[in-house]
Amino acid sequence: MGQESLFPSKTYERPTLLFSIHNQYVELILNGKKDVELRRRFGSHGSGCRMLIYATQPIAAVVGHTQIENVDRLPIAELWSRYGKRASITKTDFMRYFDGVDEGCAILLAHPIRYAAPIRLDEMRSTHGLNAPQSYIVLREAHRDLIDHEQG
Repeated sequence: MGQESLFPSKTYERPTLLFSIHNQYVELILNGKKDVELRRRFGSHGSGCRMLIYATQPIAAVVGHTQIENVDRLPIAELWSRYGKRASITKTDFMRYFDGVDEGCAILLAHPIRYAAPIRLDEMRSTHGLNAPQSYIVLREAHRDLIDHEQG
């Protein structure tokens, strides 16, 4: 049997991502009514990643997290037919968002958790050295306190 550390730490096999999401979609995700997040582009991150949810202004805080189950990159027409309803978006808004690109990404979400104590933007800046991302960012080891927030 190996020697155990006196200071156990959490380890993550997959990265943790911080996403900016408009407030009307944040509520739907946290209430389990929206289980697909759409993006024009998305890196090579995929299933197993944890996604921290930053609610845009006027809330301006990390309000919870969810798990990324899978990422599906598809032509726009197929993306709409497969995931439009689950993404809780109108076809007009969907087409406007994806205007000018041939394909997009459906990020399939599971197990949303709402934080009892959200992390406000001013705390993100002062404590974690982060601004609200334009779309999303990959968090680093330097952001461990933010990554571990409300993990028990």
